[in-house]
Parts: sequence; C-alpha cells; structure tokens
Amino acid sequence: MNRNNLYRKFENTFNREFIDEIIEKFIFTKNQLFEDRNLESVIDRYLSFESEKIRNQRRINDTQNEINRLRNGQKELLNYSVIKLRKENKLVSWLKNLDVRILYKLNNLLDIRNEFELVDNFKFNESKKERGIRM
Repeated sequence: MNRNNLYRKFENTFNREFIDEIIEKFIFTKNQLFEDRNLESVIDRYLSFESEKIRNQRRINDTQNEINRLRNGQKELLNYSVIKLRKENKLVSWLKNLDVRILYKLNNLLDIRNEFELVDNFKFNESKKERGIRM
C-alpha cells in the first residue's frame, strides 16, 4: 500500500494525521481479522465516502442558511407595520387602542411579545381600576 497516493489524492480534504488514523484502523483490522481486499483501494473508497459526507453536510448547512434567510424575509414582510411603528416609538400606544381579542391575535401573528406584555398588563390594571379594585 502506498500512503503517498492517498495523501496526494486527499490532501485538499484531509490532513495527513487523519489519513494515517484511517490507515491504521484498516491495518489493525487486517492484522486481527481476515482481510483479502486491497487496502489502498478500500481506504481510498472510505476516504471518498468521508469526503462526500463532508460535501453533503456543507450543502445541508447552505440549504438551512438559505431557508433561514427566506424565513427572515417572510417575517420582515409580515412585521412591516410593527417594525415601522416600533421605529417611530408608536407601537405601544397603537396597541393600547386595540381590543384585547385583536391584541391577542396580533401577538400570535407578529413579533410583538414585549409590547404585548406591556399593553396586556396596562389593560389589566386599567380594568381593575374601572372595577374599583385596589392595586
């Protein structure tokens, strides 16, 4: 078996230590058990599989990043009014004027959790005042 052939073929993908580790695994297995295959070709194939796994994982990561980018774009489109009102410091006052049922529905649809909690607490305290309950 010629290690240099494997080094040259996979030098852009794996470091020599990794290649040596794989070679040693196969040599150990060959010495302990029956192995009649050409080790260089078997290790070549093994490293090719490993290389393909790495390429596929990169594609998966790239695809996941693209999906996240698309989700963020959708979120921005859906939250346009929220973002605009938030920048203008008008979101909380706008939400205070809405009915509680609409407020809850907006909280489920949009990214207004912090403002929702403020307004919900405000409306709860206002309703307690209206009923004459001490706070």
